[in-house]
Amino acid sequence: MPTVEVPGTTAERGGRITEEALVLFRREYVTAPDLRGTRGLGTSKKLALQLIDMGARPVSGPSVDGGRQFLFRRTEIDALLARRRSAGHGAEDTDQRKGR
Repeated sequence: MPTVEVPGTTAERGGRITEEALVLFRREYVTAPDLRGTRGLGTSKKLALQLIDMGARPVSGPSVDGGRQFLFRRTEIDALLARRRSAGHGAEDTDQRKGR
């Protein structure tokens, strides 16, 4: 990820990711807490496990690389949730995520 150097005292110095890099990251990846508003999918931990059971392949997480939480490619999760909706498992999921 692109970073910028931050001058200052020892505690303040170092690299920081740019706002643009953060926006790009969030477009590419999603975590279970990001999806908490999706109806019928439970808590973040349960949701991550449900997504894996549905066929999602996390790119990071406790069983992948020791990461703190599971990280998924957004396109894969969107496709899984679309299939779930089309199979009749909560057509309101999209409305809930969009705040309708």
